[in-house]
Amino acid sequence: MSDLSEKEQAFIERVRSMLETYIEFLGECGIEPGAGSYILSTSGRIYHGVPFIGARGIHGEEDAIGSMITEEGLNARLETVLVVGAPDHIIMPCGICRKTIWRFGVEGATVICATQSLKKIKKFAISELYPHPNARAKVKKQSRDDIIR
Repeated sequence: MSDLSEKEQAFIERVRSMLETYIEFLGECGIEPGAGSYILSTSGRIYHGVPFIGARGIHGEEDAIGSMITEEGLNARLETVLVVGAPDHIIMPCGICRKTIWRFGVEGATVICATQSLKKIKKFAISELYPHPNARAKVKKQSRDDIIR
């Protein structure tokens, strides 16, 4: 965790006990552990989001950001997102989650991706994961013949 700031290290330590409690709860319920995501808002509050499937799959990042907005209002902003993966590997936020983090994050928001044990960690600025938020994709025009081939 040497490349993490003191504030980010403190955030992870605050999350550690929440994560352990959540994983224990899942085990007691007979549910395979999945940790989801945690966000630190500019107010200093931590929100936990879990992935679930409703009309579409919702990822932990979206769920946590939704909780922050519900509690703090539409002007709430996040400073740091912690995406917790499986026991043995790190997962990265998908494109929709990256856009949502960018939209509700402060400039320079941090995205930390970690294993479930929080031992393996990768840190990114949201600008590294979502570098061109307002760019339009350049799509090559195709003729009817190109499409049929």
